[in-house]
Amino acid sequence: LGGSVPERNVILRVTADYANPAPAPTGVTGPEFATVQLREN
Repeated sequence: LGGSVPERNVILRVTADYANPAPAPTGVTGPEFATVQLREN
C-alpha cells in the first residue's frame, strides 16, 4: 500500500467492504476483492 494509507483506515475500509459489499467483478471475491478496492482507491 506504499505507506500512503494509515493501517487503521485500511482495516476500517476492508471491514466496511464486507459489511456493505459492492458488486464484485467476475471471478473476484472476498479478500481479493477488498485488495482490488484498496488498490483502485
